[in-house]
Amino acid sequence: LFLEVIKQIKNPIDYIFIPIGGGGLISGAINIFKQLSPKTKIIGIEPAGAPSMKESIIKNKIIKLHKIDNFVDGAAVHKIGTIPFEFCKDYLDELLVIDEGEICQSILDLKSIEKINSEPAGAMSSAALRMYKEKIVNKNVVCIICGGNNDNERMPEIEKRAMIWKESVSISPEDKVDHAKSDSFSFSKLLMPSPKFGVSREILINLDIAFSLLNPLLSTLMIWLFKISNDERYSIVSLNS
Repeated sequence: LFLEVIKQIKNPIDYIFIPIGGGGLISGAINIFKQLSPKTKIIGIEPAGAPSMKESIIKNKIIKLHKIDNFVDGAAVHKIGTIPFEFCKDYLDELLVIDEGEICQSILDLKSIEKINSEPAGAMSSAALRMYKEKIVNKNVVCIICGGNNDNERMPEIEKRAMIWKESVSISPEDKVDHAKSDSFSFSKLLMPSPKFGVSREILINLDIAFSLLNPLLSTLMIWLFKISNDERYSIVSLNS
């Protein structure tokens, strides 16, 4: 997977955002990128309700969490793997912990804007962009959206969690965009609460990779590549599977 990403993207990748569950996916990224693209910053993301990697890195040993929030079911684990722990402890550039409510907002944005049915674990990478909105200007950014195993019956809970999160960060009216009235695609929702970020829809991302080798329940793995310019416009470029 990550060899394919490096092969298909012509320009250097500045940041890659990857969800962490047991740690297998991000271990593969570290193994490839640190050898073939060492300047790429690898950013791992965990849900706030199950930060097993973060706690292990802080304690410098693998920690088993006795109580976790299972909402982000694809990434909520009590204990991370031994090899992923060693990889992340030594080579991960940064580890972010994202509130489940912000992940829910990302799920809603992906569904309403890009028509992507992402599971909670998959939506963590795009949710993390808000925390990096200043650092990624004029950078090439890749987000891994790792799976679409999401049941529509969960949507009421997802919407409720997203609403609670938005209220907690005091989202102002100007941060909200009516996408139905414009052909331009805006990431102001994904990067809330800043209203000034936007994107012109240049090329739709078209990479859908079968994810059955990692988990037969996951339907697709999608990769987003963004180029953020100095005028804070996000140009979407495509990858081909």
